[in-house]
Amino acid sequence: MKTLAYENVGPDPRGSTIRTLVDAALGDARLPIGTPAADAIYGLFLSEARQKGWDMAEKAWSEIDAETIRAIAQEFELMAWQGNRMDYPLPAGTEMIACIGGFVIVDAEQLGVDIDRPGLHHSADMPGRPGGSNLDLLMRIIEELSANLACRAIGMPELVVRLVDRHPEHHLQFPPFAPADNLVLQRSMDFSSSGLICSFDRSEIETIATGVVSDMSRLYASPHIFASRIRNARRAVEAMAAHLPDVHVRAMTLDISNQYSQGDILAAEFEAWDHAFRRGIVVHTIGQRFGWSAPLDVPGLDRADTVAAVHAKGAHGWVSGVARSILEAAPGGPAAALAELAEGFETNVVLATSTRPLKLRLFWRHGVIRVATRDGDGVEVTDEVLTLRRQAFPETVITALKGQPLHAVLDSPFRCGSRIEHAENKDGNVVVRIKPDPWLVNCENGQMWPDAPAKARRTGVPRTAKLPKKG
Repeated sequence: MKTLAYENVGPDPRGSTIRTLVDAALGDARLPIGTPAADAIYGLFLSEARQKGWDMAEKAWSEIDAETIRAIAQEFELMAWQGNRMDYPLPAGTEMIACIGGFVIVDAEQLGVDIDRPGLHHSADMPGRPGGSNLDLLMRIIEELSANLACRAIGMPELVVRLVDRHPEHHLQFPPFAPADNLVLQRSMDFSSSGLICSFDRSEIETIATGVVSDMSRLYASPHIFASRIRNARRAVEAMAAHLPDVHVRAMTLDISNQYSQGDILAAEFEAWDHAFRRGIVVHTIGQRFGWSAPLDVPGLDRADTVAAVHAKGAHGWVSGVARSILEAAPGGPAAALAELAEGFETNVVLATSTRPLKLRLFWRHGVIRVATRDGDGVEVTDEVLTLRRQAFPETVITALKGQPLHAVLDSPFRCGSRIEHAENKDGNVVVRIKPDPWLVNCENGQMWPDAPAKARRTGVPRTAKLPKKG
């Protein structure tokens, strides 16, 4: 997944004097991940300059000495990797506080480090998919640790992405292991509570690798035990798939890493029409219900007729009214974001505001491109609900909102014409319900049009157009 149209926190010529001071104080010092400390600390100056103004930040930083700069670097390292949560005042007066691993919060900005890119990077510009040097390192260490062990017969894992509920999940997944009834061993590579893999140091990567090899050893030592635990679930999955067109059981997967509070995670993978109405893999998490044999119901598997009807109209799916307005407001238009969604399950569009970048997440769900965002100032937007937290409107205003376009109440960089169906003051917030207003969308040619014959013809998109075949 890519984040589109965000200007990274790179150097500015007006800060060249501060850059010289930071370089002189820190020299060749490195952060725990190996990137230059001076680049990261200069990134803190840039953050203060954006939020306090260049003149104020430059004046404050030019008045500190080398010892203070080294103290800032030490505090940054403690916060980013050791979780020291004490506030630390930066020279221009903003507070730096600890966040998840490899990240700090500087007033309104969440900034992190990336082993493959020097400096500090806004959270909106950090990779959402595990990869890069640290993933390569992890795979090498797994290979080295398992090289002379019998469990190496299971094979080596590969990184896969699976859409579960609304979010892509990333796993290291092994080949099916025949002695365990072709069970597929996997381990999550999403570390939401501890940071991103690109921000981990070598010791953290080694810990993950050791855990993966331990999982391999457990499965190899007792394959019959694992096979017996999933037998009833497998039968239920296969029985259900037998009655659905275009649906086939691909694998039964198990995460035995115990990194989840509920214990081992059993899931079924189906080859079917996925949330983006493409042939792909649909995942249903079964959890710990290894002993039951009740019929299995997996929502969304029976999509064949709906998918065929949408594709016959020349569309890949639908796009909600709010998501459509965001795509139209994206710098350069909707083409780049739709190209991402033509291949993946989600993308980010970042729009400029008067205070900070607004990160908007677009994702596929049941054939519809939807949106979910929270801007940090108490505004939450989805396809059907706008919530203005800690606000209240007079009842006369609330009543008058029905039937108005959303932009009448939402001051944002995207102008949404979807109509308001209902508004109310509720639990200390203003809650506005929005008419979904879905249109058809073709992600490859970038066109969006109403799902109605007459209007569709006016867009120049024939309703009987066929999707282009992949080469």
